[in-house]
Amino acid sequence: MTENAESLLNAPFPDLPLTQWIGPVSSFDELRGKIIAVDFFATWCMPCLAEIPRNNDLMQRLGDRGVVVLGICASSGAESLQTIAEERGIAYPLVRDEKRTAEKALRVRWYPCHFVIDREGIIRADRAKFDVAEACIEELLAAEEAG
Repeated sequence: MTENAESLLNAPFPDLPLTQWIGPVSSFDELRGKIIAVDFFATWCMPCLAEIPRNNDLMQRLGDRGVVVLGICASSGAESLQTIAEERGIAYPLVRDEKRTAEKALRVRWYPCHFVIDREGIIRADRAKFDVAEACIEELLAAEEAG
């Protein structure tokens, strides 16, 4: 992805004080050392909901290689996150962004919006589409295997 003035590429992922987690993870500290595919989404966004099966598949295929999907839910519609997670069978950790902390820090302008964070906590894909984020993860894993 090409860098621009707003790019977050190669910057450390910001420390986000998000507290309302759903699933087996309750903080970013628990994700240290993993490749994190962040999916910033909204519960009312149809393209976002359509990507849930792709996120679940990514977790299933690459979870044993240290890849985790993290869904960050936009403040608008966050009250229905638990219901959406259950109805849609979301198999990855979720967190609510009720105060728009993540949205502002990550400069999110659309949904769904994907980021890839490497094992050292550096942003390797910035506001990308799913396919770009997935390719970035594959490249990171290939580099690890080659290195």
